[in-house]
Amino acid sequence: MTARTTRWAVVARGVGLALLGGIVSTGLPVHAQGLGAASSEERLSPTPNELGSRIAVIDVQAVLRNSKAAVSIQTQIDTRRDAYQSAVSEEERALREAEQELVQRRATLDQSSYEQAARSFQERVAEVQRNVQARKRALDEAFARAMNEVRQKMVATVAQVADERGYQVVLFKNQIVIAAKSLDISEEVRARLDVSLPRVDVDLPPLE
Repeated sequence: MTARTTRWAVVARGVGLALLGGIVSTGLPVHAQGLGAASSEERLSPTPNELGSRIAVIDVQAVLRNSKAAVSIQTQIDTRRDAYQSAVSEEERALREAEQELVQRRATLDQSSYEQAARSFQERVAEVQRNVQARKRALDEAFARAMNEVRQKMVATVAQVADERGYQVVLFKNQIVIAAKSLDISEEVRARLDVSLPRVDVDLPPLE
């Protein structure tokens, strides 16, 4: 992780909101809150307008969801999920046939033989269920790993925009009640992200 990314890693953790507490709570510059003579430090405190030019907001979920890389990931995941579903449908069909056969053999089997056949059938059902859960878990993990790559690149892109524009604080848009549209850097970040990371190849689990 570069020094630039480390500096702006707060955008991924929602840290920095407290930095605005002294100003947002009153709507007044710090030097206007005291009744006595202002110190040199207070006189240098920024006015709300000055500070506003150094604040940006970002809709992280929208950027992650709409980026080219995220779309490519979702397409790959959906394709593999469809393949899994086809395999599961075939396994379910085979289980239904096995169940029907077991029912038909019930009259010709003694109690011990029937119970053994029923146990074998249940073990087969349980194995299919385990395989389905294992495939789902593997697919979820592959998706998470791929999206984490996009997320890390997005944080680096936010840091780049912040450094270029002189933003000192970048906040999650969904944590803000009201914000001017000019403060929203979501589209700029997404556009840059699309250029630097147009696709992520997902490390997909095997079909079998």
